[in-house]
Formats: sequence, structure tokens, C-alpha cells
Amino acid sequence: MQICYLGEASSVHVRRWASWFARRGHEVDLLSLVGGEVPGVRVHVLPFTGSGALAFPRKVSQVRRAVANLRPDLLHSHQAVGYGLWGALARRHPFVVSAWGSDVLVRPKESWAQGRVLRFVLRRADYCIPVARHLQESMVPFGLRTDRSQAIPMGVELDAYPPLAFRRGSRPPSFISTRALEPLYDVETLVRASREILAANPEIRGTIFGGGSRRTGLEALACRLGVADRLRFEGPQPPGRVMNALASARVYVSTSRSDGASVSLLEAMARGCFPVVTNIPANREWIVHGDNGFLFPVGDAQVLAARVLEVLGDEGFLERASEKNVQAVRERGDLNVNLARVEG
Repeated sequence: MQICYLGEASSVHVRRWASWFARRGHEVDLLSLVGGEVPGVRVHVLPFTGSGALAFPRKVSQVRRAVANLRPDLLHSHQAVGYGLWGALARRHPFVVSAWGSDVLVRPKESWAQGRVLRFVLRRADYCIPVARHLQESMVPFGLRTDRSQAIPMGVELDAYPPLAFRRGSRPPSFISTRALEPLYDVETLVRASREILAANPEIRGTIFGGGSRRTGLEALACRLGVADRLRFEGPQPPGRVMNALASARVYVSTSRSDGASVSLLEAMARGCFPVVTNIPANREWIVHGDNGFLFPVGDAQVLAARVLEVLGDEGFLERASEKNVQAVRERGDLNVNLARVEG
């Protein structure tokens, strides 16, 4: 099959998805606003110039021309608002759209216009693949037909990074965050909680991976709170480095205010980290509080600190939860299995 994707070539999720279908023998093209090399995939940069209403008709024509020249058997946009709009305007069917999270949960709430865009895209789409059930439910008021939709998470590359359960005595007392340093992910709450966590035991260490617009401010906050010597900011790292770090930490923390289906959470679960994550729908699909992880209220640094300290010293609990999480990822979070469902 010849497949044309519309999505960001720099996105690790788009790259994994497109490459997987290329390895399966499909002919894969990717139309993107930015360039990049994706193994097995022909990447085409959309030649957009200008902004605003006057440039919009020209951009529509460019997308339609690019898709018409490729003549794909299937057109698939990643993110319902954004690339989803270009796919809906391309006049090519079958047209599939994947919803990731903020494109459905945040952007339509930011403006009336983006809500209208979501309605338009869902009306034009022949099928919709949200990455979580709560996303599917949230799109019904915007016109989603559930008989033309299936929630399928992206998942973890378990062939490249085999599951690794926690074992007692194998990891020092430590916590890790792998979320982007942007307002949506609220890493400031973790930095504030770190003062109480680190004060409880001089052996505890914290690591924050990821880049973003808030990094300088967060590092300054860590200095003011006196935790900079034991809370390391490592910046963006390649997947292998992140997965190795997760395999060495006891606790994974996500302070995100909103999510679709967090691949970061699934990666942590697969590598034996105990999740302490915000009490939002995306996390409740995977975490049962007190069983295989802890939930805490969004923005509550005090409760977050208490949850991390509660579990750091209980290696038996960590071990039992880890076994459940590894099994859950094997059953529902294997990227190969989930993309095979998409292919079907």
C-alpha cells in the first residue's frame, strides 16, 4: 500500500510510526513543515511561506498539489488540529486522522476557531485513531462517530528496549522526570517538591531530562531552593540514554496537566520505574492508585513529595508494582502489537 502521512518529521512518534509501516513493506511518504530523515520514508517539506488569511489559500493549493502528485492509497494526518486540517483539505480519501492529546484536550478550548477546525476535520475523516479512550470520548461532542474510530495507544519499542522489572537492592533511591520543560508539563511542581524529598535522605538523587522554554527558569528555581547539587537537569537526550536512565531509577514522576496517552509513562513502566503521576484521565487509564502507582492532584507539590517519599523506601512495594506494570505494557503498550492493529 502507498501511504502518505501528514505530520512533523522531527516528532519521534511520527518517525516511529512511519518507519514501522515502511519496514512492513508499504511505500511511505511524509509531508511535513520541517525537514528530516526518517528511515525508509520519503520526506517532503511543504513549501509554505507567509502567514495569515492571505497566505492560507496558497497553502491549501500546495497541500492538494503535493498529495495529488503522490496519489496515495491512504492519507493519514497525525494530530487532529494542525496537520489534521491540511489532511481534511487535501481532498483525498480514505483519510484517517490520529488524535494525540493537546490537539483535542487543549487547543479547541483555547479558541472557538480551533473547535470549529476539529469539527471540520472529524466530519471529513473516514476514520479516527485517538491514542486513548478518554480522547475518543472527548471528541464525540465535536462530531466523532464512534463506529468509525478505535482508540489505540502508540506504545514502547519493546524489541529495542525489553521490559526490565525492578529488583530489590538493584537501584539507588532516586526519581526521574522525562517530560518537556514547557508549561503544560508543569515540571516546576516537581522542582518545588524536590526540596522536601531531598531533605528527607542525603542519598536521594533526582534527574530531569528534556528541553524547553522553561529550562532556564527551572534551573534558577532549583538554585534558589538549594537543590541544584542533587537535582540534575540533563537536557534533551537520545532514546537509548533515556531508557537506560529509567532502568536505573526507582521512581518516575510526571507533573503533566494534560495528556493523551503518555509514551513517557509507558516507557517508565516498561523499565521498572514506579509511577507517581498526576490524577488526570490519561494516567488513570494505566495507573490504579496504591496498586501499580500513585496519583496526586495537579500542581500539588506537597502531596507529590509525600508520595515519592512513601514509596522510595518500600522496595517490596516497588517490586510488586513493577511486575504489574511490565505485564500491562506487554499486554497493551507494545508498539509493534499496537501498530499491527492500526495496519489491520
